[in-house]
Amino acid sequence: MNGIERMTPEEIERTIGITTTVPVEAIFAAGLRPLDLNNVFITSGIAPELVEEAERSGFPRNSCSWNKGLFSTARRLGLKRIAAVVQGDCANTHALVEMLRADSVEIVPFAFPYSPADSALLELALDRFAAALGATRQEAEDWKPPLDRARSLAHRMDELNWRGISLKTTRAPCDSSSSKNPSQIGGTPMSPRRMERSSGDRAAHSAIRSDARAA
Repeated sequence: MNGIERMTPEEIERTIGITTTVPVEAIFAAGLRPLDLNNVFITSGIAPELVEEAERSGFPRNSCSWNKGLFSTARRLGLKRIAAVVQGDCANTHALVEMLRADSVEIVPFAFPYSPADSALLELALDRFAAALGATRQEAEDWKPPLDRARSLAHRMDELNWRGISLKTTRAPCDSSSSKNPSQIGGTPMSPRRMERSSGDRAAHSAIRSDARAA
């Protein structure tokens, strides 16, 4: 990858940038697509240029280079909405948030409790995050099973990768903007059983099994 192309108006409308780990279940429940700005920034091939661009926009030269890169990445993509962790993450995030707001970007905040044992505060944070996105926590919870299956598959693929097993997978079309229902992929209603064995899952599982046997 070399450079960052501006997203289309339709992509901008259905995409929300993320700067770190957030409860993506709430994002999918709201019918949005999360986009990790860290990945876009670091694979752009122009990281130094993006940092300098942020400095020309007002970031101090001695401020966090990574956050400067995220700022320029969001601006080049044309993003208008970003989920930002305002508590429990890098302290420099606050400066990034203020600069994005000054650039007319809507910030959807999420705050991790300082104490991992404070479940009541975490539940409140989850409720607020989902509500800010236009969803409910129950709708977000409905997305957890299919996302957990995807996470489990990703963990397995990562394990095979570091073991030196080459994976060949296909990418199944999936438009998260078409529905807020986790049982719908690409706008087509799917039964729970069919959802578990969608075409993307079958292709990836088949590749993993064949490569594992070859090893």
